[in-house]
Amino acid sequence: MRYDSRDKSFSWYYLLVIVVVIVIGTILSIVTYKQTAKNIKEDLLKNAASIAGVLDTSGISSWSGVESDIEIPSHIAMKRRLEKALELNGNLRFVYLWGFRDGHIYFMIDSEPPFSEDYSPPGQIYGEATKLDRDMFLERLPPSIELNTDRWGTWLSALTPIMGDSGELLAVMGIDMNADQYYRTLYVYTAIPIVVTIFVILLMLIGLMLYRKEEEFLGFKSELVAIASHEIRSPLTGISWLTENLIKSSDNLPQKQKDDLNTIRHKCHELIATINDLLSVNVLEKLDKRKLAKTSIGAKAMFEEIKANAALNLAEKKIELVIDEAITPETNILGDKEQIDRLFDNLISNAIKYSKDGGKVSINFEALPRSQIFSVKDTGIGISKDDAYKVFKEFFRSKAARLATKEGTGLGLRYVKQVAELHSGKVWFESEEGKGSTFYVELPV
Repeated sequence: MRYDSRDKSFSWYYLLVIVVVIVIGTILSIVTYKQTAKNIKEDLLKNAASIAGVLDTSGISSWSGVESDIEIPSHIAMKRRLEKALELNGNLRFVYLWGFRDGHIYFMIDSEPPFSEDYSPPGQIYGEATKLDRDMFLERLPPSIELNTDRWGTWLSALTPIMGDSGELLAVMGIDMNADQYYRTLYVYTAIPIVVTIFVILLMLIGLMLYRKEEEFLGFKSELVAIASHEIRSPLTGISWLTENLIKSSDNLPQKQKDDLNTIRHKCHELIATINDLLSVNVLEKLDKRKLAKTSIGAKAMFEEIKANAALNLAEKKIELVIDEAITPETNILGDKEQIDRLFDNLISNAIKYSKDGGKVSINFEALPRSQIFSVKDTGIGISKDDAYKVFKEFFRSKAARLATKEGTGLGLRYVKQVAELHSGKVWFESEEGKGSTFYVELPV
């Protein structure tokens, strides 16, 4: 498996993102817990206020706080209202009114039927009263909410003062929600960001595993390509050398055999070129940009040399190759000479290869404050929109390219992209099918 500084950075990036996701998930869970608790309590207080708002409190002052109050018509009417309120609010367990005398809180009325074991008759002391319960009477507190435990269980209780027409405190109404229901709602809503966080972390871990597997596969592929290429290139070089010797001494051979030898030599050269492309792409994948042997490269001399080497192909296809006058002897490129030479040689060779006979190839230049852009424009077959995103992929050759010429491995533009990025630059293109393409290479000054 290939392992370098980029792999390590990628791993740290993943770990950092996982930590950030955990922190965000934890914060969201805490916020959700608090907000849900607040919403439940606010809803319970609103519910208490709405119930208190429909109660007829005019008869409360006539109650004595003893069991015989159950026979008073206003008490009977209030009982029915409390029972109805409980029926309409399925999340409530108790609705009741408290009174206060001799320092004790007592039940004036509740929503339970008399035969219920949870029924509290008028006058029954509420022995589990909390400080808040007493302060509702002593301090005349506004509507409040509390979580408390008594003989009937643990409850979330909303307490609302019932005031008379002259502003006196007649009673305190309480409504109880079962604490289990309260906590269950809290946990369900709080679990949502926790589950989402766990799901995101699992996806990221799966992504990291897939990345590692991909890196392992790519490392294996690189080693396989390197080994296979070396093993194939050696005998091919031998065959090519033997063929060259045979051609040199082929004066007495029939023309058919001479042609066959030339074909063998040509095919050997093609195969060796393909192997060299494979090895070059493989080497670039492992190369660290910090270890490049950068020198100052004269752009004009480089393009003139490429033009001279392509003279036969240019003459054969009657193609004009024009070098921008803006590229002067002072125009320099900082980079690895062999790689930069080959980058532009690939672009110019492709432009010539896929241009129509009698066409034109232009090498243009634009100087920017922090970079320089070289472009190679042709009047060739162009690239379709469907193929545009595949152009820089390994071994890709479009249908139009295959029809134009059988020569090519689909590695040239991949090499161009790798070299540009290795030099902290970038490459892109513009193309119109049937009219030609322009490839741009931007490199830092």
